[in-house]
Amino acid sequence: MSAAHPAPPPQGRAGGPGYEKSDLPIKTITVALVLVGVLMVLGLVVSLGVFDLLSERGAPGAPPAPPQATGNETDLRREPLLLVNAPKDLAGMRTEENKLLTTYGWTDQEAGRVRIPIDRAMALLLERGLPAPAPPAKEPAKAPTKRRSPKARETRGQG
Repeated sequence: MSAAHPAPPPQGRAGGPGYEKSDLPIKTITVALVLVGVLMVLGLVVSLGVFDLLSERGAPGAPPAPPQATGNETDLRREPLLLVNAPKDLAGMRTEENKLLTTYGWTDQEAGRVRIPIDRAMALLLERGLPAPAPPAKEPAKAPTKRRSPKARETRGQG
C-alpha cells in the first residue's frame, strides 16, 4: 500500500554540488547600478525642465488685481463673489422682496402690466374665481368599429 518515495538527491561533494559554483560578477552588478542611477538623474532633469516650461506658459505676468482693489465690478472673470456682510445683505434682499410683494408698481409700463400686492391678488381671486379652462381644440378620433350586416346577425343568433 505504501508508495515508494524517491530518494533525495545526494548532497555534498560525493553526490554532486549542493551549492553555486560561481557568483555573479561584481562588474555586471556595478554596471547595472550605475545605469539605473544615470537613468534616474536623467528622468529628474527632464521632468524639472518640463515643469519649468509649463509653469512659464501658465503665468506670463503678474496675476490680475482683485475686482475690489480696481473698483471695476465688471472685471469678475474667475473670482467668486464673496459676501462681506452676509446678514446685512440678506436683510436688504428680504426688504426688497417684501417691497415687491406688498406694493403697487409697474412691471412693464409700455405693455400696461402692473404689480399688485399679494394680499389684494388673493382677495381678487376669491371674489372672481379662476377663469374657465379653454375647450379642447378637437376631439380625438375614435377607433373604427366593425359593423355587421343584418344577415350576419340573424345567422349568428340562430347558430
